[in-house]
Amino acid sequence: MKPKNSSTPPPLAPAPHTPKFSTSSAAYKPKATPRASSTAENPPLPPPLPKRKPEPYPGAIPVLEQRPLPKSQLTGRRQVPKLVSANLIPFMRFKKPQSEFLSRVLNDKIKLRQKRNDHLDRLGGLLDMGNWEQMWDEELGTAEEKHWSAATYREKLGVENALEKASEANAVLAKKMLAIVDEEQRLADIEKREWLREKRKRYRQRKRERDEASQGVLPKF
Repeated sequence: MKPKNSSTPPPLAPAPHTPKFSTSSAAYKPKATPRASSTAENPPLPPPLPKRKPEPYPGAIPVLEQRPLPKSQLTGRRQVPKLVSANLIPFMRFKKPQSEFLSRVLNDKIKLRQKRNDHLDRLGGLLDMGNWEQMWDEELGTAEEKHWSAATYREKLGVENALEKASEANAVLAKKMLAIVDEEQRLADIEKREWLREKRKRYRQRKRERDEASQGVLPKF
């Protein structure tokens, strides 16, 4: 007979510790990442509004179409406008503050002219670069028939023509405004003479009435 083995088997190694998770979804809260927290604190900005194109002020009638006003439409004495300019852009000033329509037109014209002048400066730099590239290609003997600065030069001519046309339009506009100012001044002189004539007439009428009243109370002999 084989003797019984009295030795007991070695104890099993303890199982590694496993965290206990709750089955409820509310107990699980993921940590917020820095990017998520910054997005929550600083929401994205709304998209920018589209740029407004230069256009007349809604519902406004240009001054050149309504001046000079007839006397029947005046509520008081005629105010003769003054022909002034803002950055070489002519306009007529009737009173202060000036109308929103006039401010809008002036701002649009000034911004457009400045934009064209800035574009001319950039094109001047591109022309210099194109000339340098052309000279380098000619030195290497690889120059093509089309000049490096051909397209830039045509674009520069287009911008210069636009500026020249705008300047000519301003000159024509200034002549029209000057004619309106002269006509307003002529009408104002006529209306002033009529007003003085009516004033003297009323004065003589009041004087006659006072004389007649004073003669009526004098004793008669």
